[in-house]
Amino acid sequence: MMADYPLQTAFLLSLHKDGLAKITIHNYDQSIRQLFIYLTDLHGETPVAADSVTDNDLRAYLNQLRADKRLNDRTYNKLISQLNRYFRFCFSSGISHHLPTLELHGHAQAQKAKLDYEWLAKLPLILADDQVHFYTRLVILLCAHGYTSHEFLQPGFFHEVRKHPFKDAFEQTFLKQYAAFIRPLQALQGVPDLFLKQRYDPKDPLLSAPALHKYLAHDRQYLGFSINPSVLHRSYVLQNLQDHAEWSDQQLMTRLRLDPASLLYYRRLLLKTP
Repeated sequence: MMADYPLQTAFLLSLHKDGLAKITIHNYDQSIRQLFIYLTDLHGETPVAADSVTDNDLRAYLNQLRADKRLNDRTYNKLISQLNRYFRFCFSSGISHHLPTLELHGHAQAQKAKLDYEWLAKLPLILADDQVHFYTRLVILLCAHGYTSHEFLQPGFFHEVRKHPFKDAFEQTFLKQYAAFIRPLQALQGVPDLFLKQRYDPKDPLLSAPALHKYLAHDRQYLGFSINPSVLHRSYVLQNLQDHAEWSDQQLMTRLRLDPASLLYYRRLLLKTP
């Protein structure tokens, strides 16, 4: 069956691997599909190549939606985010050599919230706070070292933790406490992974992304800042871009484990962040 747009199957699979809900993935699919239907009608070209899409094409599409009163500010910003994620994926996959969304900006509503960097400075206090669940504290520690939820919810991630140089004494202390906490669950489930279900599940013992977010949601109000892993990762990257402005692109990509498309995205985001 022919795809409705370039890399459709691979893109949707990447969203699934990142732990997005089915309805969210469906919304992405619908948004990108509608864009390429518009582009096909506009250019009379089938199929439309991702590399041929320009920022002017996207502006024309968004302007048409606004003219038809199908976009309010919130929906506009959401669509910008969806398009940006898709074209970043195309860029990273090598089928496009530019990012047509770089010059597109969300409306002011999406710019109001400032990113909170204080959690990085408060890391020793957070890791020592027994009022915060162990899963939440481990998420924050891992995000403070640049890992994403897609990475640390994968089977076998414990190998990465074992070899990673957690140098600070407070980190090592917490990891010893975490090992004591998780050991009974590892024995129950029969696996050495770090995020595990509380109830025995031999077929699928690992904690899912939605289940993890329940723990995070429980601790959010107590901590007083967003502990969504994607938000934490974004603030971690932007903080490093600020702190290491003199570094080369290659140094930054190695330190932050970013591809060129992602580095471009975060540099642009840093310019727009209060």
